[in-house]
Amino acid sequence: MNSAAHERAKVGSPGSRPERGESGVSSVIVEPNESCAPSSPDGSNRSRAAAGGVLPISETPVAKGRIEVVERTHALIAWILPVVAHFPKHHRYSLGTRIETQVYAVLEQLVRAAYADRLSKVSLLDDANITLEVLRHNFRIAFSLKLVSIGQVEHATRLLDEVGKQVGGWRRNLL
Repeated sequence: MNSAAHERAKVGSPGSRPERGESGVSSVIVEPNESCAPSSPDGSNRSRAAAGGVLPISETPVAKGRIEVVERTHALIAWILPVVAHFPKHHRYSLGTRIETQVYAVLEQLVRAAYADRLSKVSLLDDANITLEVLRHNFRIAFSLKLVSIGQVEHATRLLDEVGKQVGGWRRNLL
């Protein structure tokens, strides 16, 4: 390893602290070498995957809709958790916990549906839709208690609607 590559490797090493003004997010720089499989003639990374490499999510051989709805649910969870963390203590452990539990239930139902047989998928997707509807109502309750702003309710509704539309589309494709 040359000195420049060695310096880049040291920057993201465990125990190294970012300098003032740096974000602290380390990135890995991978330089191509002879052990990397070349891409296929059409420019895709298919031969790299065949050689044991990793394909980007958009090129994985799993149906796109299933991955996308799970990724949207991840985004929903990532947004909801900090919002609930700002609830006052007496609501954080009642309504907040209920919201967190329900959003994780949606994720679990979608992952289970991805691996289930056709009949079970429909049932799991129906359950996910019902849980999404209950989540919408819980955000309305949080708004009426002045725990979230109108903008947060609108954003939550938008995210829940996106996930709900994808779940509905997935369900329609099964029938």
